[in-house]
Amino acid sequence: MTITNENRRNEIIAKIQVKKELERREAKKTLSNFTEYVYNGRWERVKHLVFLQEKVEQLIDGELYNEKGEEADVLCLSLPPQHGKSMSLTEVVPAYIAMQREYFNVLLVAYSMDLSRTFNRQNRTIIEEHGRQLYGVEMTKTNDEHLILSNHSSIKQLVCYLVLRVIRVI
Repeated sequence: MTITNENRRNEIIAKIQVKKELERREAKKTLSNFTEYVYNGRWERVKHLVFLQEKVEQLIDGELYNEKGEEADVLCLSLPPQHGKSMSLTEVVPAYIAMQREYFNVLLVAYSMDLSRTFNRQNRTIIEEHGRQLYGVEMTKTNDEHLILSNHSSIKQLVCYLVLRVIRVI
């Protein structure tokens, strides 16, 4: 039996399709996998970012508890600039949550309108590029401040002009 160029080509195409399907399935399992998938090699999986994403997932799923053993409803993060907070959290978490859950509303908060719009645009791009293939979800309405998805979830941007920082002294 001889292998023709056409057979070889079809074989390669089939392998690529299987690989892409496996990547899509893996992307749906964790926030870190999702981030790796949507950034297509531009996001580096480092320990502190994976840890933060795991904590965010625990919060979302109601599996994060405070020191009293009560379910936490807030997670406060403080990292220096340029440590991956935006790319690992603000630019992906709202899209990740809204695409997975029906009737789920997400507030995307930033300290300036420009930054808020940038984050909202990034989430919109993720939904437009990956929503249908990963979750069967697409945008039904969009503007600079509000994204509405076909599963009735939404992302609304908000600007917070006053940020109070509480420092605990030990």
